[in-house]
Amino acid sequence: MSSTEPPKPQDWQINGILAALDDDYPQVKGYAFSELAEYESQDLKALPQKSEDIAQKAINILKDETVDSYIRSRAAVALGNLGEAGAKYVPDIANFLKDETVDSDIRGGAAEALGNLGEAGAKYAPDILNLLKDEAVDSYIRSFAAAALANLGESGAKYLPDILNFLKDETVESNIRSRATYALGNFGEAGAKYLPDILNFLKDETVDSNIRSLAAAGLENLREAGVKYVPDILNFLKDETVDSSIRRSAAAALGNLGEAGAKYAPDLANFLKDETVDSDIRGSAAEALGNLGEAGATYAPDLANFLKDETVDSSIRSSAAVALGNLGEAGATYAPDLAHIFKDETVDPYIRSSAAVALGNLGEAGAKYTPDILNFLKDETVDSWIRSDAAAALGDLGEAGAKYAPDIANFLNDETVDSYIRGDAAVALGNLGEAGAKYALDIANFLKDETVDSSIRDHAAVALGNLGEAGAKYVPDILNFLKDETVYLDIRGDAAFALRNIRKLELNEVIVVLNNVYEPHQQDLEFWRFLTYFLSGGTEEIKTLLKWLGKPQQRPTQLNYAQSQQTLTIFADIWTPSQNLKPLQQDLADKIAQVVQLVSWKREDIPLLETHYNNLKTAEYNQADTVLSEINSINGL
Repeated sequence: MSSTEPPKPQDWQINGILAALDDDYPQVKGYAFSELAEYESQDLKALPQKSEDIAQKAINILKDETVDSYIRSRAAVALGNLGEAGAKYVPDIANFLKDETVDSDIRGGAAEALGNLGEAGAKYAPDILNLLKDEAVDSYIRSFAAAALANLGESGAKYLPDILNFLKDETVESNIRSRATYALGNFGEAGAKYLPDILNFLKDETVDSNIRSLAAAGLENLREAGVKYVPDILNFLKDETVDSSIRRSAAAALGNLGEAGAKYAPDLANFLKDETVDSDIRGSAAEALGNLGEAGATYAPDLANFLKDETVDSSIRSSAAVALGNLGEAGATYAPDLAHIFKDETVDPYIRSSAAVALGNLGEAGAKYTPDILNFLKDETVDSWIRSDAAAALGDLGEAGAKYAPDIANFLNDETVDSYIRGDAAVALGNLGEAGAKYALDIANFLKDETVDSSIRDHAAVALGNLGEAGAKYVPDILNFLKDETVYLDIRGDAAFALRNIRKLELNEVIVVLNNVYEPHQQDLEFWRFLTYFLSGGTEEIKTLLKWLGKPQQRPTQLNYAQSQQTLTIFADIWTPSQNLKPLQQDLADKIAQVVQLVSWKREDIPLLETHYNNLKTAEYNQADTVLSEINSINGL
C-alpha cells in the first residue's frame, strides 16, 4: 500500500474498533472514531454488517449524556460516513442539531453528519443554516455548518451568500473562517452561479488575505460549472491591487480545472512569461500548466527554458521543475535538463530538490538518474530538509525505480551517511513494493541499530509497515523496539501504529503494546488501550484482559465461576510472554490474586491454580501466598 493511499479496512481492524467503542474511557472511543475517519466511506459501506454494528454503537454513544461531548460529536460524524447504515438515524441526528440545549460540539458534529448523508440529510439544510447564523454558538462549530451546507449540493447552494457573510465577519477568528472557506468550492455546479459573489469576496480588502487565498483555492472544485467565469478569474489575476497570495491561489485553481480549464493554458503561459507579474504568481502559473495535461504540454519547452534560465527567480525555476515532472511524456523529454540542474552544485538547493522530485514523478525517464539523487543525498553541505525531499522522490519512482532498490539499500546501509537521510531511504524502500521487500532485513537491521537516534529508527518501522506481508517476519523486531524504554513514547506509538499495515497481533504479542500504558508520567494511556484493541482485532480474550489490565477505569467486583476460570486461563497464557514486561507483570500478579478470591474453586481447578502459584513463586511475588491459600482450602488444609 502506498503511504499516500487511505487504508482499506480489514475485518479484524473493524472488530478492533468495535471493541474499543465499548471501552469505559471516552478518549479510547475517540481514537476509535478517529481511526474510522481514516477509511474511505465507500470502503466502509462495502462492509454492510460491520457498518450496521458501528452505526448502532455510534448512535448509542451520541445519545449517552454521560459521555464527553467531543466524543459524542465524533459519533455523529461517524454516522455521516456510514451511508445507509447511518441514514436510518437521520431524525435522531437532526434532533441533536436543532436542540439548543445540547452542547455546540455535538450540534456541529450533527451538522457535519447531515451534510455527508446526501438526500437523507438535505431536508435539514434550513436547520443547518440556523446553526450557521446563530451568533450565540461557538464560531468554530458554525464553520462546520458552513462545510455541511456545501456538501449538500443544490439543497445547500442557495445559502452560499450566508456563508460569505460568515467569512466576512471579523468578530470570528480568522483560522475558523479559513475552515469555512473550503466549503465554497464544494458546491460544484449548484454553486457556480454564485461565482461572481465569490470573486467580489476575493477582492474585498477588508477580509483577511489568508482567508481570501483559501477561498480562491476552492475555485478548482467548481470544475466545468465554473468555466464560464474563467475570464473573470483571469482578470482577477491581472489585478495588481489584489494581494499576491490570493492571486497565486486563483492561478493554481485554474490549473486544477482539468479539461474545463485547458483552453486557458495560453493565458496562464502569458502570466508565466510576463516579467511585470509577481514571481510567486508566475510560479503558480507554471505549476498550473503542469496540471493541464496536453494543453499544458504545449508549453513544456517554455517551462524548460525557465528552469534553465539563471536570471529567473528561484521560485519560478523551482515551479517549472515541478510542472515538468507532472507533464508525463512531454516532461520526460526534459529529464536530462532536470538531471543537469539537479547535479549542478552552483544551483540553489531548493531548485535542485524540486528537480529531484520532478525526476521521481517521471517514471522510467527519471529513474535512470537515481544514482545521482543518491549522490545528492550524501552531500552534507545541502540542508537536510532539502535532501529529505529528494529522498522522498526515490519512493515515488514505483516500478520504474525498482531496479535501483539495491542502490537505495546500499545507501541505507552506509553508516557514513547522515542517519536522518538513511531513514528516508528506508521509507523509500518501503514504498517500492516487491523490489523494496527484498531489503526488509536491511530495514529491520536499521530499526535495531541502537547507535541511530530512535526518532530516525522509527522511519524503519513505518517502512516495514508499508511493506505489508513482506514485513511480517520482522514484527518481533518492531515489538522489541516498543519495549525499549529509552525510546520516546510518541515514537514508540508511531512504530506500533505501523503494525496495522502488516497483520493482526496475537495475544502474546499485543501485551507488548499494552505494557506502554504503565510508562511513568504516562499522559495518554487511552491511546495504548485503543491500540491494544485495534491491533489485536478486539478478540474476546483481549476484551477480558482489558477489564483487568491497562489501568481500566473500573474493574469487575464480582465474577461467576465460568468467567473467573476463563480470566485466570488468559492470565496464565500471558504470564511467560510478560517476563520482560515488568510493569505489566506486576499488575498481572495483583489481578491474579484478586480474581482467585472472587469465587469458590473446585478440585479440577487445582492444576490452573498451581500454574499461577508456581509462576508467582518463581518470580518472587507475594501474591503467590494468596493462590496457595486457595489451593489449601480446596484440599481441606
